[in-house]
Amino acid sequence: MSRARTIPISASFVAGLILLAGCSANPSSTTSDAARQASAAEATSSTECAGVWLQVDFDILGATLIETCVDAAAPLEALTVLDAAAVTITGTADYGLDVVCRVNGLPAADQSLKIPGHESYRETCATMTPEFGYWSVWVEDRATGEWDYASVGIDDLTLAPGESLGFTFTSGTHTEPPAEPLTE
Repeated sequence: MSRARTIPISASFVAGLILLAGCSANPSSTTSDAARQASAAEATSSTECAGVWLQVDFDILGATLIETCVDAAAPLEALTVLDAAAVTITGTADYGLDVVCRVNGLPAADQSLKIPGHESYRETCATMTPEFGYWSVWVEDRATGEWDYASVGIDDLTLAPGESLGFTFTSGTHTEPPAEPLTE
């Protein structure tokens, strides 16, 4: 069911991304789609990923699960991982990227979310997202299979080769790490 791709990242490519981020109005979209596609290759599981494995579970938002590998020989900033995987994030007006409000545009500003036990709402990304409908951010050490809730904002998060970055849209008051374990 999972479809994965490997995206090689060399030190010069990472340096180029960092330079482009300084010139771009949107730091999470610093490379072209053609550059991303040119560097893509297939990987079948997180255990085959020598770099950082990324998983995005949209849950009730309805988008397809994203599973991909970003090759890395050295630690990478999470924003670099997301950019290489063509995954965009939006923070909130009040908290910036310390609070992830949207992943690939979801939940959309015009999307009415219906979560059991709560009134329907539309995410504005103005302030803190509600505890019953938000993006949880996770880091996994694939050697141990242990997921930990990210302790810093996504713009301050650095991932080492052998770690996984996970996003799960949490639709309730209890949050879980990404649904599918990434270790075998």
